[in-house]
Amino acid sequence: MKGQDVDLALNSADDVFVLGRDGAANAGEYSVWKNGNKIIDIKDVNANVNKLFAKGSDVYICGGTTINGQPKAAIWKNGTVQVINSSREAYTVSVSENNDLYVGLTDGTILKNNVVQPTLRSAAGNTISFTGKIFCSGTDVFVLGYCISGNETIVWKNGTQIFKITSPIAKYDLVQPQTLFVSGNDVYCSGILESLNSSSGGTAAAVIFKNGSLYKTLYEGVGYLVDAPSIFVK
Repeated sequence: MKGQDVDLALNSADDVFVLGRDGAANAGEYSVWKNGNKIIDIKDVNANVNKLFAKGSDVYICGGTTINGQPKAAIWKNGTVQVINSSREAYTVSVSENNDLYVGLTDGTILKNNVVQPTLRSAAGNTISFTGKIFCSGTDVFVLGYCISGNETIVWKNGTQIFKITSPIAKYDLVQPQTLFVSGNDVYCSGILESLNSSSGGTAAAVIFKNGSLYKTLYEGVGYLVDAPSIFVK
């Protein structure tokens, strides 16, 4: 496989799916590999993709495309596009135990089976501005998101805040949430700790939080090169 990885996913059979760019001349704009073998090519030249989810033999990719010159949110299920009536991209997708489809848009909107859900709010009353990850565990729905007002990174479970994630390292005062994984009763989040100068050459740290507290610092480096977009726990 050549090109740039975008996201990873595992299904219950421990198959490994990778979403990325192939780089070959005859490849699609984006491709999906299962256990090292390509299974999907997205040929849409207007496609921009963000996250990947796999359940059984079904593979879901979320992002956006352009229809008649207008930006639209989109989901690709097994390579076939389903357009969502929103100009905001779909940033995260998950499917529950009873096959409800959850989609999070880049403005914090969450849809369940294409129906807009009540807006999430932090315990301080701030509304979600960005949906970083939706994760379905059984019948429970976890959301990792960010509230611009209050500068809060929050984890919700079934609509109620359970953790507020803050930086325990003094030189980093910004938390950029990237993804979330639930294993049993434990909630893991990966992301980046930053300062105001991280994007201009200052340092940042890729980290993992467990149940709202810093669990591990993966590495520190030049801010714009630091990333922790996927996490899995077995």
